[in-house]
Formats: sequence, structure tokens, C-alpha cells
Amino acid sequence: MDELRTKMGDYLLAATEEQRLDGALDAIGQMHPDKDGITSVACEELYAMLTAQRQYDPAAHSHLLIFEFMSAILLRGKQLMMVQDLLNDPNCVRQAITGAGKTS
Repeated sequence: MDELRTKMGDYLLAATEEQRLDGALDAIGQMHPDKDGITSVACEELYAMLTAQRQYDPAAHSHLLIFEFMSAILLRGKQLMMVQDLLNDPNCVRQAITGAGKTS
């Protein structure tokens, strides 16, 4: 059973990395240079996407890795804190400001 869990974790890590790279390729494909070239905001967003780090240990929290895979996202720090709060207390209420990653 441990070998299966390890192989499943390895697969999910590779699959979520592929999802992230596919997202970056899509973002590059949607970049349309204007008269001044590609905007610095687009470049910063692409850089953030490519350099994002997982904020938890996937071996210890496989349920989060499965969630990331099924949602095709990488949980950011504040998103992870919200998810942990909801898991600890399903009745809690959280407010997320604009830009907090509610749609991702």
C-alpha cells in the first residue's frame, strides 16, 4: 500500500507540474504585443506562474495534492490558509478580497 501511495504521489506531482506548464504555455499564447511590446504585467504574471512553489508537504497532505490536480491549480499561501481553516471548522466564514484567488 505504501508503494502505491508513493507512486500515486509521484504521478500527481508530475501531473500538476504539467498542468502548470500547460497554463504557462496558454498564457504565452495569449500575449499579444502592442506597439510597445508585451506588457510588464503579463511578464510578471508569467514569471509568478512559473516560479510558484508548493506551500505544503505533499507527502503529508496528499488530499491537498489531489485537490490541486482535480482543480488544475497550485494553492498559494493565503488560499492554503483558507482551505486549512475550512477543513478545521466547516462552519467558519471567511472573506476573501479581490485578487485573493477565489476563482482559481
